[in-house]
Amino acid sequence: MVAQPDPGRFSLGGALKLDLSAPTTEAEHLLKVAASVTKDANDVWAEMWAQFKPHITPGGAIGQQMEKGFVPECGWAEFMEKYWLLKHYLDSIDRICRRKQ
Repeated sequence: MVAQPDPGRFSLGGALKLDLSAPTTEAEHLLKVAASVTKDANDVWAEMWAQFKPHITPGGAIGQQMEKGFVPECGWAEFMEKYWLLKHYLDSIDRICRRKQ
């Protein structure tokens, strides 16, 4: 007789097996995933902020050089890639919180 797989368990390449049949285990797993995605989002935000920070005073005012326009040091292509990556991370966190795939 062939053993049937437990629907509450799954394997990622045989290396990692998770039992998501217990609500606590599933919640803990989702929290870890959300924490990882949130860290990535914060890292991207920090990279983007680093582009603006030299143009902002310690009091939060926008410097006069910004009146001429903003050009990121990393270039527009990379800056926009970071922008969309941040959006992707936020969407992922939203899906985790709403438990959608």
